[in-house]
Amino acid sequence: MRIYNAASLGVAIAELRRRRGMTQAELAEVLGIPERYVWTLEQGRANKQLERIIATLRVLDSRLVVQPGASW
Repeated sequence: MRIYNAASLGVAIAELRRRRGMTQAELAEVLGIPERYVWTLEQGRANKQLERIIATLRVLDSRLVVQPGASW
């Protein structure tokens, strides 16, 4: 999944969460963040930090790619 902006990141997060059979509440609990923040991410709402990361990648002629199943 190629990430071009906050909206495409939100779609990727929602899809990956659903593939794991998780609710937004479950993901939020595991991450220790408010459920509202997960919802905000999945809605593609950008924040300043995310906008800066994407802008930096554009300047460097690079992109962010989400690879499901990639081992950490």
